[in-house]
Amino acid sequence: MNPNDIVKLTENFYEGLSEQEIDEIEKVILDRSNFFGGRNIDDLKVEEFRDFDTEMTRRALDLAGQGIGQVSPSPLVGCAIVAENGETVGEGCYIYDKLTHAEVIALNQAGEKSKGATAYVSLEPHAHYGRAPPCTEA
Repeated sequence: MNPNDIVKLTENFYEGLSEQEIDEIEKVILDRSNFFGGRNIDDLKVEEFRDFDTEMTRRALDLAGQGIGQVSPSPLVGCAIVAENGETVGEGCYIYDKLTHAEVIALNQAGEKSKGATAYVSLEPHAHYGRAPPCTEA
């Protein structure tokens, strides 16, 4: 699966919204500081993604899918933590009743192996306090 296929998977999230509503959502997303490493989304090239990155992003989406029917009103979220040597050292998915977020589950599973690792997450971690503390502080 390539990054364009992943984008297609997310298109149904906009179902039922007007073009103006979609534009407003995307503007908010793109205005966030340091999004895409500070680069403009139009400057990102598919060649920059490695097959492994695509595979692990797909794994995060698969993990998110494990929460179908168990997360409402929250979004589906999956996370895979991959050590520098390429080993998957932690995985998690968000379940509403359990309150612990996917990133926290994956980081706890990875333990010390998470140092220097890469987190592949199906949704940008939040930085606000709600039912649970911010994922960005995990």
